[in-house]
Amino acid sequence: MKTFAVIKNSDGTTEEIHAPKPLKAAQRALKRANHQLARSAEDSKNRAKARKRVAQLHLRIADRRRDALVLADRTWVFPGCGATHDRDHNTAGNLLDAMLKAL
Repeated sequence: MKTFAVIKNSDGTTEEIHAPKPLKAAQRALKRANHQLARSAEDSKNRAKARKRVAQLHLRIADRRRDALVLADRTWVFPGCGATHDRDHNTAGNLLDAMLKAL
C-alpha cells in the first residue's frame, strides 16, 4: 500500500498521506502468516496457532492504521470561519485549564 489516505481540502486540492513504514512491515508479516495458515493441515494444533497469529496481526494492523490516521490529522480548518486549529495546541490549552480548575 503506497498511499494511506487521500484528503480533499476545501479549496479542491487533494493531499496524499503515505503509509507509515511499521504498517508496511506488519502487512508483510501478515502475508507470511496467511501463507503459513493456508499450508497447514486442517484441524491441527499448528493450524490453530497459525489462525491465532493471523488474528493478532490483523488487530495490530488495524491499530496501526487507526493511529496513523489520528496522528496525520493534527491540523484542520474550521469550515464556518476558516480558522486553522492545531490539535496539539488545543490539547495543551485544555490540560492547562483543567490544572487551573483543580487548584
